[in-house]
Amino acid sequence: MKYLVINASPIILLGKIGKLELLALSGRKSITPGRVVKEVMQKHSPEALALEYALNNWLEAFDDVSNALTISSIIGEDVKRGEVDVIAKAYQLLDEKHDVIAVLDDRTARHGAHALSIPITGTLGIVFNAVRIGKITPEVGIRTVNELISVGARLDAILVREMIDKINSF
Repeated sequence: MKYLVINASPIILLGKIGKLELLALSGRKSITPGRVVKEVMQKHSPEALALEYALNNWLEAFDDVSNALTISSIIGEDVKRGEVDVIAKAYQLLDEKHDVIAVLDDRTARHGAHALSIPITGTLGIVFNAVRIGKITPEVGIRTVNELISVGARLDAILVREMIDKINSF
């Protein structure tokens, strides 16, 4: 089976701009830790409403993963618990021979996942993939990147420029 294991920041950012469904377009089963659900649902916000809709339609929450403490000790204590859960679940699913991508924006968490040979993408990668597979137009993709920046996404300027150039190539 194919999975996307999703951390909080992509849910929050895409939820804020009303584009959380981009996570559902990959043709993969989308899952997120219960800890992430609790974090996002703490406030009455656009992203909380989007997450509630997603949980009722295409996103599944999972509980704690048995290998989370081991994974945390491997990748370091600087990685937040929700991110550890994402990485631990992705690692578990890979060990079970599933096709998995962890969706993480935090640099430290991405390094930890990379160290465990877990395929990763981030919020920008989700937008790019939606353009690449023809689910959104390049114009919508660029507008989405700009909307992410407008709601406070802390994105590397060079990475954003590269992503816009890639999107423009379609």
